[in-house]
Amino acid sequence: MPDVAPYEGGKEGMTQQFTALAANPFLRTIIEASDCGILALDAQGRIIAWNAWLSERTALQQKQALGKSLSEALAGVPETTLDLCAEVLATGRPQLLSPGLPEILIPFTKPSQQAGRICPVYDERGRIAGVVIFIRDVSPSKEYGRLVEDKAAAERRERENIFHAIGHPAFLLDREHNILAANRTAERITGRSMREMVGRKCYKVFHGADAPPPRCPCMKMLKTGVVETEEIVVETLGRVFLISCTPLFDQAGLLDKVIHIAMDITDRKQTEEALRASENRYRDLVENSQDLICTHDLTGKLLSVNEAAVRITGYSRERLLQMNPIEMLTPEMRERFNAYLDEIQTKGQAGGIMKIQTAAGEIRYWEYRNTLRADESSTPIVRGMARDVTDQKRAEKALRQAEGNFRRSLDDLPLGARVVSAEGETIYVNRAILDIYGYDSVDEFRRTSVKERYTPESYAEFLARREKRQRGDSAPTEYEISIVRKDGEVRHLQVFRREIVWNGQRQFQVLYNDITVRRRLEQERLDLERRMQQAQKMEAIGTLAGGIAHDFNNLLAGIQGYASLMLLELDPSHPHYNRLKRIEDQVQSGSDLTKQLLGFARGGRYEVKPTDINDVIDKTSSIFSRTKKEITLNRRLAQDLWTVEADRGQMEQVLMNLYVNAWQAMPGGGEIDLETENVLLGEERAAPLDVEPGRYVKITIADTGVGMDRKTKERIFEPFFTTKAMGRGTGLGLAMVFGIIRGHKGMINVCSEPDQGTTFHIYLPATDQRVVKEQPSVSKKILKGTETILAVDDEQTVRMVSKALLESLGYRVYTAGSGQEAIAVYMEKHKEIDLVILDMTMPGLSGGETFDRLRAINSSIRVLLSSGYSLEGQAQEILNRGCSGFLQKPFSLDTFSRKVREILG
Repeated sequence: MPDVAPYEGGKEGMTQQFTALAANPFLRTIIEASDCGILALDAQGRIIAWNAWLSERTALQQKQALGKSLSEALAGVPETTLDLCAEVLATGRPQLLSPGLPEILIPFTKPSQQAGRICPVYDERGRIAGVVIFIRDVSPSKEYGRLVEDKAAAERRERENIFHAIGHPAFLLDREHNILAANRTAERITGRSMREMVGRKCYKVFHGADAPPPRCPCMKMLKTGVVETEEIVVETLGRVFLISCTPLFDQAGLLDKVIHIAMDITDRKQTEEALRASENRYRDLVENSQDLICTHDLTGKLLSVNEAAVRITGYSRERLLQMNPIEMLTPEMRERFNAYLDEIQTKGQAGGIMKIQTAAGEIRYWEYRNTLRADESSTPIVRGMARDVTDQKRAEKALRQAEGNFRRSLDDLPLGARVVSAEGETIYVNRAILDIYGYDSVDEFRRTSVKERYTPESYAEFLARREKRQRGDSAPTEYEISIVRKDGEVRHLQVFRREIVWNGQRQFQVLYNDITVRRRLEQERLDLERRMQQAQKMEAIGTLAGGIAHDFNNLLAGIQGYASLMLLELDPSHPHYNRLKRIEDQVQSGSDLTKQLLGFARGGRYEVKPTDINDVIDKTSSIFSRTKKEITLNRRLAQDLWTVEADRGQMEQVLMNLYVNAWQAMPGGGEIDLETENVLLGEERAAPLDVEPGRYVKITIADTGVGMDRKTKERIFEPFFTTKAMGRGTGLGLAMVFGIIRGHKGMINVCSEPDQGTTFHIYLPATDQRVVKEQPSVSKKILKGTETILAVDDEQTVRMVSKALLESLGYRVYTAGSGQEAIAVYMEKHKEIDLVILDMTMPGLSGGETFDRLRAINSSIRVLLSSGYSLEGQAQEILNRGCSGFLQKPFSLDTFSRKVREILG
């Protein structure tokens, strides 16, 4: 028995008892369902519990009894009852009352004989907090006794049903933690029947442990004698439970049994954790909001403010929390503040515009919406949110001032303008929109429907936007449409739609900006970008191809040179003579291949001459028509066609490639139209073609074949792209055509649609030079000499074969493997060196740099430039600086000897 001490809890103690009773639904249910009267008094004698049994026998309802003393609540309470309660409060000893001692404890509405007991109630510190009185009606009656027994049995069954109906695991324990009973929920949760659990320790069954868990509420309750609760993690179930242990006392007032209820709060804990995370996010949102967010009490005193409030008002947070919003209001707004407080309390919300004065004295307008929150704490608070709309208010004022001039501004506006009602009725149109649509009057515009004015695609989009607005959904306020003018021309318009006030009513202003020209220019820009990307891609691959061709030509030069040397030493009748000739033929074939690669690299215009393209077309088309007789060729060639500077062989290759492509697109036969004409390209026409403005010869090759889709058309000039079956094409044909044309500073493009045939347009720059007839081929006689020559090449094979060839021709030869070595040799022996044969591409000092250094030593030096590249770009630049001649690798002995003699004289 704990020490008896006077109770000093006061009203707070009573509240705690009420809270304890309300927190334990199981115990409250037992009190209400009891077959005896149960009432409880706090230390001041006030009633804190009064069950239905007593209400039935005294006609005093629970609501009438609670909070009053027994004497106040019920007339005629014996003094002995009050004295016994005082004694229990003072001594802590329970009082057991037999019938007649006293005769009654409290008066019933009918005569009765009563028995019962008065027991002390302790708080968590072991102090007496009040008493509980148990009363039984023991009036003598056999029938009454039987009814009492039946009622007791029924109540017992009812208690058992209530026990099993508890939705949480519930156990009845003795003081040693042994299970006396378990409800059905406990059976389901533990997976054991009541029979299996009875007699076992609760911590063994429920916790799977050999001892009570830390912070066990039962252990604590056995010490305090009051209800104890604790959150416990049950490892075996992987769940969190709120375990409540309630003491049950025997007739002597001694703690006899324990009701152990475990409420699964795992989901609640998870929800609380999620709520804490949400609150943290909300707090961050509040602090970083651009709007003012605050709370205040029902007098207006600010309780919290966010950072935006500090920034907007200019007051510190500490100062704001000492203020009432009324202090910031302008004088005329302060008069309405009390009305605002009344509205927020009666309606639960309030909103509107307030005018405040900042710490700096500036007048600002806030649009606010505040709500009353009375469910989050015992003290109602107001949560407020305000947005600074000062700029908006100023704009509205300016708008009102400008409304009178609005119509005149629309009349003078270069954009098309309409004012329409919410129902879509045209209220106003300006002159510009009539010009855009081609109508003569406003009435004519109004008589035409939207469907008549829009293209089918734009009309479908119009219907979709209208349906969105009718549903109340958000529809775009800026969009593009395509319209059909009165004369049938299609134009593209950019539309801006916004809500306005027109004649004091809500209407919509719609502006139309004609972007037809811009659309066309944007498309041209996109086309140009695609061509630029294609050109860059071709340039990169072309550089690779040019490098391969250069290295391959150096290799062929060595083979050609050694073959020529061997032929000089053999009689034509020797069996190896013809074999060496065939090697020379193969070298020439390899040289032709490198010419094609250099053509693709735009570096292969070997024999650029003034050329008549009509003549090239006549020759190539005649050859093609003799082999492909199922194809009809139609020629429309301009008689006054301008001359172009071109490599005739490459132009023939371009045309033959396009003929073959056209033939393959017409497996059942068809027609190819060939046309030439003179065109003058200004800046507007030249820019999309990526060529310089000027005079051009245009070649058109059109077929009646299957055509191409857009994706194929965009890729046809890519290297290795082909639509042919595997093994039927390399994908280099049109890529090489593109490279050759670009190498001639021209352009080729294609127009095609599926089943509509394909047309290629080629543009070649025209020249004022006249076409020169080809001269008979020069004799292949080998020319010799006795001069001294310096051969410079970084490739040892080429260098050694050049030395051998020159010596076989009678020349005296020095060699150098680099530009630096060549300069050193020439500085020492320039007086005896008559000619320098110089490689163009070398590491270190290039051929161009070496030439400039050599000419600085001797301004009249004679230099023959040699390269695996063609006479374009860098080679031509060196020749323009005074180089004596150019020799393309690989070269035959006779060509080599003639070129050397040509320079030496």
